[in-house]
Amino acid sequence: MLALLFLVIASLWGLIWFNINESD
Repeated sequence: MLALLFLVIASLWGLIWFNINESD
């Protein structure tokens, strides 16, 4: 359960970070 939550958070963080990089 905890691993699944961590996976979701990591995915969301990855998308946010990717969007920031794209906005450069």
